[in-house]
Amino acid sequence: MTLPQPDSAGGCGPHSRLQSPTEIAVERFGPTEGLLLVDGTKLGLARHYAEKHGLDLDDPDVLATTTLKAWVRFREFALIRASEERVVRRAVEEGRDYDDILFQLIESGAQTRAMAEIRKLHEQAKGLDRDLVQLKKSTQV
Repeated sequence: MTLPQPDSAGGCGPHSRLQSPTEIAVERFGPTEGLLLVDGTKLGLARHYAEKHGLDLDDPDVLATTTLKAWVRFREFALIRASEERVVRRAVEEGRDYDDILFQLIESGAQTRAMAEIRKLHEQAKGLDRDLVQLKKSTQV
């Protein structure tokens, strides 16, 4: 998860700046995929994945795999944003340090469950990427 920038006092208190969705996405997924996650559609992201692997999006297997990967990435990004916003919102509302709120959420298990789901989605996307590599190899035969 991306942490807010330290405030003028050097802490991550209520005056810290929450990164924009674009900053979070580009940092986590890279410039092309990140911008498509923020400003694009699932079909646009699926098209990007097909082009990245040199595959034809009109192929039903390619369309299904790239669309599923796009859905997984959108879900992963939504969970990352929601987790980050939750911690910062509580820090601002309660006037407490970001790290204290994060520790409290981790201790309660809420953040741990969210991060486990994010990791699961990330691994699923990596598996779908491997499937796209295999689809490319099967079209070259």
